[in-house]
Amino acid sequence: MMLCLLWPIKAVSLLLNLLHLHLGVLRKKKKI
Repeated sequence: MMLCLLWPIKAVSLLLNLLHLHLGVLRKKKKI
């Protein structure tokens, strides 16, 4: 039960981290 709840949370947090890094790189390229 615990693992079933933990996996989606970890997957979402990982995706959010990747998205945040991607946005940071775009900002550096555009120099906003």
